[in-house]
Amino acid sequence: MDAPERRDVAAHIERIRRGHILRQKDRVMREFEGGWLTARPGGDGVEFASMSLDRVFWLTLDRLLTARDLDAARAALEGLNLPRVFIWLAPCAWDEAVATLLEAAGARAIPIMHYLTLARAARAIAKTRPSLLTFRRIDPGEARQVLEAVREWYTVEEAVGPAERGEIEFFAAFDGGRPVAMSQFKRDGDFAYLGGAGTHADFRGRGAQTGLIAARAGRAEELGIRWCISETNTAVPISLNNLIRCGFRPVVDWKVYEWKLTPGYVLFDGCL
Repeated sequence: MDAPERRDVAAHIERIRRGHILRQKDRVMREFEGGWLTARPGGDGVEFASMSLDRVFWLTLDRLLTARDLDAARAALEGLNLPRVFIWLAPCAWDEAVATLLEAAGARAIPIMHYLTLARAARAIAKTRPSLLTFRRIDPGEARQVLEAVREWYTVEEAVGPAERGEIEFFAAFDGGRPVAMSQFKRDGDFAYLGGAGTHADFRGRGAQTGLIAARAGRAEELGIRWCISETNTAVPISLNNLIRCGFRPVVDWKVYEWKLTPGYVLFDGCL
């Protein structure tokens, strides 16, 4: 097998999502039959599907979405005072009839966009882009200091504690002794989740994130993990191209919709 099973990847992504939301102290999580949701009461004001955490998740639904599912989600959203949420739907839960159902409910597919989960075997990457930067894992004891040093361009306050406890690992690219790019590594059984990428504006295009992908792939192999997993979308070609260059291949292409909940609310016309 040269790629993990899609259902296993979907379950992994769901676990990662839940863990991330649990670190967000201002978030509400609600369960309902077949799915779950997360939101900031009143709405988080973020207009892009890739960044907003006001979401309804049907990531592991192994049948077609139904009107009953939408009713269950609406009931779970009651009282949160949200103008809209973004639906993240498993590909196997979608067909043209489901698309019609979602449209009738006030949901619209995000146009000209693919939201991808990619995978590669957890083996070291032998060849990457040349770079004058150095790359290494951040020890738990230095996590707070490093994150403080990059605060102006990379803020993950809720991850400091988990990093200090070793629940999340950070990797950094250094220009001399200065951290100029960051990324995260999270082990989840047979999977290593590679996320949280950020680079100082002055150091973009210098191979920082490619080097960090390679560093984390090497860490996954060291730990005996089977698969490396990462996510991006087609609005960010640099990130997608970096992952493809490093041997990642798409496994899940999520169906993502913006769901209008408030009368008179205008659906966003952008793409992210």
